[in-house]
Amino acid sequence: MSDIIKVLPDHIANQIAAGEVIQRPASVVKELVENSVDAGATSVHAAVYDAGKSLIRISDNGSGMSETDARLCFERHATSKITRADDLFAITSFGFRGEALASIVAVAQVEMKTKRKEDKTGTLIEINGSELIRQEEAMCSDGTMISVRNLFYNVPARRKFLKSDATELNRIIEEFQRVALAYPDVAMQLSHNDKDIYHLPRQNLRQRIVAVFGKNIENRIIPVKIDTTVVQLEGFIGKPETATRTNSHNFFFVNRRFFKHPFFYKSVVNAYGNLIPSDTRPDFFLYFSIPPETIDVNIHPTKTEIKFENEQIIVRYITSCVRESLGKTNMMPAIDFDTLPSFDIPPMPKGKEVSMPGIKIDPTFNPFKNDTTPNPRTESFGDKLSKMIPGIQLEPDPVQTGLNLNETASEKHSFFQIAGKYIVTQYGKGMICIHQQRAHMRVLYEDFLQKESTGTRVSEKLLFPETITVPAADVPLLQSLLPVLQRMGFDMEEFGRDTFVVHGKPAGLNDFNSENCVQGLLEMHRESGETRYKDNSEMVAYSLARSSCMKEHKVLTEAEMEYLFQSLFACAQPSFTPSGKPVFFIMDENEFEKKFR
Repeated sequence: MSDIIKVLPDHIANQIAAGEVIQRPASVVKELVENSVDAGATSVHAAVYDAGKSLIRISDNGSGMSETDARLCFERHATSKITRADDLFAITSFGFRGEALASIVAVAQVEMKTKRKEDKTGTLIEINGSELIRQEEAMCSDGTMISVRNLFYNVPARRKFLKSDATELNRIIEEFQRVALAYPDVAMQLSHNDKDIYHLPRQNLRQRIVAVFGKNIENRIIPVKIDTTVVQLEGFIGKPETATRTNSHNFFFVNRRFFKHPFFYKSVVNAYGNLIPSDTRPDFFLYFSIPPETIDVNIHPTKTEIKFENEQIIVRYITSCVRESLGKTNMMPAIDFDTLPSFDIPPMPKGKEVSMPGIKIDPTFNPFKNDTTPNPRTESFGDKLSKMIPGIQLEPDPVQTGLNLNETASEKHSFFQIAGKYIVTQYGKGMICIHQQRAHMRVLYEDFLQKESTGTRVSEKLLFPETITVPAADVPLLQSLLPVLQRMGFDMEEFGRDTFVVHGKPAGLNDFNSENCVQGLLEMHRESGETRYKDNSEMVAYSLARSSCMKEHKVLTEAEMEYLFQSLFACAQPSFTPSGKPVFFIMDENEFEKKFR
C-alpha cells in the first residue's frame, strides 16, 4: 500500500490559512490599513468599490519597500516585525505573523506599487492566486499602494456566502473606525464607490471620536484617567442617560491595539450600577498603556483576544476609575437650596389656640361604584380618537384570531386602566389584561407594513422641515432604507454629505420626533443586522412602531381603551409584539377560583 500523507502545495496552504485571516472584504481593509500604520504612514486612504467585492485600494505615504522586500512580503511568515521568539513578548506593532499578505494574494488578484524615499524608482508587482504575473520598475509616489480585485474569485464557495453590500460595507466601516480611533494622529480617509465616508485630518482623541461618530456624541462623553504602576488608563465614557441597547460605541485599546475582553466590559458596566437600565450599555473609549511583556497578543490570527498578566488588578482599576469620573462630573442630582422657592407663612395671632386639624369624610363615597360615564360612538368620534391615539385608523377589518370577540360584543363591558400600563376588561366569565404600549406597537407595526406592501402611502407635510445629521458611517445604510421609509409615509431626502431633510411624516402620528425615529432605526439595525428580519420592511416597520407608540403611564379614557382593544384584535397577529413579547393574557373563571381556595 502506497503512502497517503502528502505535503500541500503552497497555494493550497495559503488558501487554507486565508480562511482564518481573510474572512470578508473588511478583513482585507483591516490588514492593509494596519500595515500602512506600521510602515509609519501619516496619511492613509482606503477606497472600496461594491463593498470591497470588486476592488479594495489602500494607499499611504509610509516608508515603502525595496524591490527585494516587495517580492518577499507576499511569502508566508515573511515579516519585518520579529526576528526571534522573545520578540513575541515585546510586540508594539499591529502585524507580526507574516500571514496577511500571503493569505490575500491566495484568494484575490493583487497589484502593488511601492517606493522608498531614497529610491529614484519604485516597484510594481502583480500576483493572481499566489502566482507571480509580473515584477518591474515603475514610477510612483513615496509609500505603498495595494489594489485587491475580485476577492475570492478562485474560491466561489467563500464568495457565495458574502452578505449584502450594505452589510459588508458596514463591517468595513467598523474595522476602519477601530484603526482611526487607535491612531488619531494619522490622517485617514475612507470612500465607497468614489464617495467619501470619512475624511479625517490629524486630531486629538476627543476630536477624532466626534469626527467618527458625529457631533451628537460630543456632549455625551466624559473623560477618564488613571496612572498606576501596573497600567495607565485614559479615554472617555458615556453619561448614564445616553446608554443604549447596542455596543456600537464600546472600544478597548491596549498599546493602540483594539481588543475585546468580557471581564473588562463587565467591570465597566458594573461601575455604573443602577445609573443605567439593566438592558442598556454605556459608551466607552478606553485606552490602556501596559508594558508589552505583560500581555500576550499571539492567541488568534485576528489578534483581538489578548491575555493580561495582571488581569484582576486591572479590572479593579477600571471599576474605580469609571466610578471616580462619574462622581466628579456630578452624575447624581444635587439639591440647590438657593434656588428653592421661599414660602410666605403668616404669623399666628397672639393668644389664638392651636386647633387639631380635621379630616373631611365623604359619606357618599362607594369604592365599588363605576363613575365612568359610557361614551357612545358618534359620527365625529373617529376624528377625535385619531388625535387621542396617533397612528390608529378607525373601523379596522375584523380578522379571526384566537380571541372570540363575539363573546364580549353581546354585552357592554367597562374598561379599566391599571398603573397607567395595563387595560383590563371582562372576557366571557373571566378577564383579559392587555399591555397598552405593546398593543399600540403591534397596531402601528401592521399598519406600516400594510402601507408599504399596498403602496397606500399617506404623508402629512411638516410646517417646518426638519434636518437630521447622522454619523458618516450610517449614511450608506440610511440611503439604502430611504425607499422603504418613503413608502411608509416619510417625505425624506438627502441634503448634503451626512444630512437628511424631512418634509413630511406618516399621517396620524402626533407625538413624533423625526430624529429620534431615525436614530432608533439605525440603532436597531446595528443591534440585529440581517439575522432577525426577513427584509428591511419588517425592521423599519418595527423601529417606527417602537419609536411612535404611546409611552408608558399614558392615561387613557375608556373610549380610547375600547378602541385600542378593538384595533388590536383586528391585527393578523395580536398575541405578540414584533420582537416576540406577549401583548395580553386571559384569566378564566377556574383560575380565579384557584386563587380563593
